[in-house]
Amino acid sequence: MWISQSEHGPNMGDLLKEVEGISDRAGAIVLSALVEDHLITLLKASLHQEEVIIKEMFNGTGPLAAFSTKIKLAFLIGLISEKALKNLDYIRKIRNAFAHNYSVSSFDSSPVRELYQPAVIKTHGPNRAVRWT
Repeated sequence: MWISQSEHGPNMGDLLKEVEGISDRAGAIVLSALVEDHLITLLKASLHQEEVIIKEMFNGTGPLAAFSTKIKLAFLIGLISEKALKNLDYIRKIRNAFAHNYSVSSFDSSPVRELYQPAVIKTHGPNRAVRWT
């Protein structure tokens, strides 16, 4: 993916270390927000640098405010591959399951389990670290 350590300096490592000890729900929401922020950076870098219009498009109720819209646009304009499109959509669906369904508390909960098992995300080990396949 396009996330690089150098873009964030030591804060990226600190963030990743911090999420190791939090709940699955919090980790999924925080890390999906990180991924979405990187997608925003990628999209904005590909646009004409007209700050007022960019702000209108990405903020609040703008047409590019939704994570799903950003994912689809990045694919349509050739910034990400079809595999990345699918991976990002799984991340979005998992985030939404945790954020909008209070009975979902872990990656073993349905429907999260069904989203990541056949897909691209595997958890392993006692700390449930995430590995992309």
